Amino acid sequence: MSHLKERNQKNCLNCNAEVHGKYCHVCGQENLEPSESLWHLITHFFNDITHFDGKFFGTLGLLLTRPGFLSAEYKMGRRNSYLNPVRMYIFTSFIFFFIFFLLLKPGKDILEISITVDSVEEVISLDNNQYQLFVEEVKRSDEKKLAQFTQKIYPAAKNNRNALLHYTDSVRKAAVSLLPKVHFLRLSDLTAKEYDKLLFITSEMDSTEFANFSKSMYDDTALSKAQFRYLADSMRALNRGVLTVGKTKYKDKATYDSLIRTGTLKENWILQKIRQRQFEINDKYADQQSAMWKQVIELLTHYFPQMLFVSLPLFAFVLYLLYKRNRSFYFVTHGIYAVHLYITYFIILLLWILSSKLEDLYAWEWLNWVYTFLVFFLFWYEYKAMRHFYGQGRAKTIFKFILAFGVRFFILLFLLFLFFILSLLNA
Repeated sequence: MSHLKERNQKNCLNCNAEVHGKYCHVCGQENLEPSESLWHLITHFFNDITHFDGKFFGTLGLLLTRPGFLSAEYKMGRRNSYLNPVRMYIFTSFIFFFIFFLLLKPGKDILEISITVDSVEEVISLDNNQYQLFVEEVKRSDEKKLAQFTQKIYPAAKNNRNALLHYTDSVRKAAVSLLPKVHFLRLSDLTAKEYDKLLFITSEMDSTEFANFSKSMYDDTALSKAQFRYLADSMRALNRGVLTVGKTKYKDKATYDSLIRTGTLKENWILQKIRQRQFEINDKYADQQSAMWKQVIELLTHYFPQMLFVSLPLFAFVLYLLYKRNRSFYFVTHGIYAVHLYITYFIILLLWILSSKLEDLYAWEWLNWVYTFLVFFLFWYEYKAMRHFYGQGRAKTIFKFILAFGVRFFILLFLLFLFFILSLLNA
C-alpha cells in the first residue's frame, strides 16, 4: 500500500471512472495525489519487487524453515499470502549475482596463476604466456617473496624488481637469438605424445650424451637442457596458427577457403564454421593465449545467470518424468518447486561467499564449520522439500532425490559446455 496522500476528487486518473473508496472498481488504481518524492519512488520500486511490507521476509522465513511448504501452498492455490515465486527468484538471483561478481571477480580470480621458478634455467624454459604470468607475479610480490625470487634467480639484483626483470628479459632474448641456427623444424610435426616422449628421453641423458645430441640438432652447438626445451617449445609454437584436418595442414584461412570452394576439401557447414572461427581466434590473439582465455572465462561467468535460468525448465521436466504417475502434479507445479529450490541455493551460496570473504579478512578458522553446515543443510533441505512436496516415503524419496540431483548435475555440465562453446565463439 502506498503512503501518498489520497485525492479529494473522486474520479480515477487512469480511466476517469467514479471512485468509491480508495481504489477504482474498474481498473484497480489507487486514488492518490500524482506528485511523489524521489524517496517514495525508490521505496515504491523495492516494494513492488519484494513486498517489503512483510510479505518478502515472511515468505523467506517459511522457505528456509519449512522445506517444500511454499510449493505445496502454491499447488493448492493458497498464493496471495506469499510473495510470488517468480518475482522472488528474480530478486534473489539479482542480489546473488550482484554480490557474486562484486566480491569474487571470477574472470580475474581464475586467471591469477602464480608462476614460481627456482633457477634462471627455469625462467628460460617458460613459454611466453607463462613468462608474462611470472612478470606479473614479480611485480605484485611482497618483499619476502621478492627476496626469494632474487636469491634463486639473480642475487645481484638485491631485491630490486626492475633489475631482476631486466636480467630475465636479457637471458631470454639471448636464448631466442639462437633460433636462426635451428635445424630441427620437424619437431613441430610431432604429436603431443611423441613430443613428451622426446623430452623424457632427453631429460634422462647425461651431460655428454645430451651435448652430442644438441650438437646434431643445433648446427654443432652444445646447449643446456633448459635452452633445448625453450627452443623446442618455441619451434612448436611457430605452428600455433596451423589448422590440422586429418594429416593435412592449412597455414592460412585463404588456403582453406580455396580448397572448400573448389571442392577439394569437403566438410559440412558446422565444421566449416568451427574452422573459420579457429582461424579468427588465431589471428586475433596470436601469442596472447592468456588474454583469450581471460576473455572466454569472463564471458562464461557472465553467462552463468542465463545458464541457471535455462536449467530450470529442464530440471522441472526431469521431475515431471520422475513423478509422471501422480496426475495431480503438472509441469508448472514442478517448475514452481524448482524455482523455490533454486532460490534456496542462491541464499545458501550467498552465505558461503560472505563467509569466505570474512575468513579472508579475519582468518576465522571456525568458519570452516559454517561451510560444512551449509553443505549438509543443502542436502538435507532438498531431501525434506522433495518428501514434503511430493508426499512419498523415505526410500522412494531418497532414490528420486539422488537421481534428480545426479541428472541436474549432468544438465548443468552440459549447459556449461554449450555456454563455454558460445563464449569461445564470442571471444
